[in-house]
Amino acid sequence: MPESKEDKPNPYMSQLSLFASPEMSVRSTDEGFGLAIDDEVNRLLAQQAPVAIGISGGKDSSACAWAVMAYLNRIGHRGPRVLVHADLGQIEWEDSARICQRVAHQLGIPLITVQRRQGGMIERWQQRWQSNVERYKNLSCVSLILPWSTPSMRFCTSELKTAIICQRLTELFPNQVIISVTGVRRTESKDRQRTPVQQPQPALLRKKKNTSGITWNPLVDWTLAQVWDAHKVGNLPIHQAYRHYGCSRVSCTFCIMSSQSDLRGALKALHNHAAYRQLIDLENASGFSFQGSTWLASLAPELLSAEQQMGHRQAKYRAQERTALQQRLPKRIRFTKGWPTEMIGLDDAKVLAMVRQHIAQLYGWADMPYTTAESIQRRYAELLRQKSLRKSKNPVAVEVGPARRSRNRRQKRHG
Repeated sequence: MPESKEDKPNPYMSQLSLFASPEMSVRSTDEGFGLAIDDEVNRLLAQQAPVAIGISGGKDSSACAWAVMAYLNRIGHRGPRVLVHADLGQIEWEDSARICQRVAHQLGIPLITVQRRQGGMIERWQQRWQSNVERYKNLSCVSLILPWSTPSMRFCTSELKTAIICQRLTELFPNQVIISVTGVRRTESKDRQRTPVQQPQPALLRKKKNTSGITWNPLVDWTLAQVWDAHKVGNLPIHQAYRHYGCSRVSCTFCIMSSQSDLRGALKALHNHAAYRQLIDLENASGFSFQGSTWLASLAPELLSAEQQMGHRQAKYRAQERTALQQRLPKRIRFTKGWPTEMIGLDDAKVLAMVRQHIAQLYGWADMPYTTAESIQRRYAELLRQKSLRKSKNPVAVEVGPARRSRNRRQKRHG
């Protein structure tokens, strides 16, 4: 008789015996460190839902792990508990893994480390640049797109942290509702001021694993002072980025969200220089600065080779020329949702051809296609045909609502 899905052995079940129980956990008090909690979180905890606390080695996640563990002990939670660390590769601080391990040991809770199979953060940016170059050459976009994450496009978090962590959690806890915990605080930034206490986490919703879950943000109302007080009361280890290099936050050594001060702090650590030079190579190749108007290469030119310094000057020139060229594109042909929405006219195609010719020269792309108005119009026609074909395979849902009711009334009147 063939095995059912339920009968198949779970390769991660052997780890379940390692999951923390209240008897293993730290006994430090969390009194005076109130956590943000609501009825949904309480309901899941009462059902002994598994709790996975994300930890980076930074102050917020360490304090969060300590406070949540103490709270779970106090309420008698008996479900499994784990710490989860997303290793971002070479761009990680050298001390991050050690801090995560120390916190896990101190709290008596297992640490699970996950990593993107295709490589870390630097590899993701490199792959993104190569992909964007191919898209531009193939006229699948009108403007050349930067390789980096941005504050409004943080695929670094969604792809290399959230997605990887949630995938592992669904493997560890099939057939369960999972609580994924973060140390996000509302006072960290304007973008986080509206962070909810909890919200559904779509990445934990897996039909095959029969899982679902929420993200719980218990520290949303904490102040920075409370975070450091928790370190003192809980005797938590403090990352070298704070102790030795004067950084205000711990994430990637060079983060697209970092302040100038934190970037310079990261440069003080010798073990960060290899990652720094890799990022300079990508800045130089792409002609896009790491942060808006901030070029990483300008922060520590003394760490760069003569070739990299020359590459930096060329990159700044490329950026200036590329920006000026792309500003000449008419707004009507620039990217918009559903692009391309219509056939490009001959005059606009001539402008786009001129821009593509000059950008190809800037970057030394001898194999650049679609550099004449005629070839661009043919490409647009091809893209529009492909778009129409996709629509025919996925027709729009049946018309409903006021429009359909209005049409039915007209039909009755004329019927």
